[in-house]
Amino acid sequence: MRNRVRQMDTQLPTYKVYETCSKMPLTVFEACFINKEYKALLIEGTCPDEVLESVWLTIYSEYCELTDDSQVKGMIKLQKKILSLKMRISAITAIIKMLWLIPDDKLISYLKDTFKCRGDFNYKENKDQYHRDLTAVINMTNGDAMQLNSLNKQLEKYSGLSDGKPVSKSFIDDMLVYIQECIKVFIVKEQCSVSMFCSYLKRVKKITERANAR
Repeated sequence: MRNRVRQMDTQLPTYKVYETCSKMPLTVFEACFINKEYKALLIEGTCPDEVLESVWLTIYSEYCELTDDSQVKGMIKLQKKILSLKMRISAITAIIKMLWLIPDDKLISYLKDTFKCRGDFNYKENKDQYHRDLTAVINMTNGDAMQLNSLNKQLEKYSGLSDGKPVSKSFIDDMLVYIQECIKVFIVKEQCSVSMFCSYLKRVKKITERANAR
């Protein structure tokens, strides 16, 4: 885990989250995976839901790598693109609304440097052109929205590859029982990390593959 500090002109709260499978308790993974309770990722402080969702996708991607679950890797990459585009559209839209009411040089610089938005945005010399520049950025986000819609349709196709059934509430507990039966090891869920859980799953998978090969 590491500290994430978001700094702008005003001091924002510091927050700390679980960011790797090696540090994350299995109980936290269970809350996110089964119940989508992404706030369980927080160790201290507060942060936007979009940030927590992004952190979760990174962790789940690592989980799939550790368990060699190739079926959902493509879907996770697509989900990351969708989330990134959503955050971009949301941030730009909020900034444009503020700039339309009150021009601000720092916000204009942030818009141009961070999101690569084109335009002079020279409100001091040409107010009409300034508003045209803002309108052009709005039109650009409309293009982003079309791309987002396309990505969502692709995600629906990925989702169609599965049976569409929700994950069982007892999935983690059932897997722990199965692991303990296969490799004769006692696991305390509250003391088990996600990476350790993945290691057990891979061992069970190898045992199962050898048994099926006989």
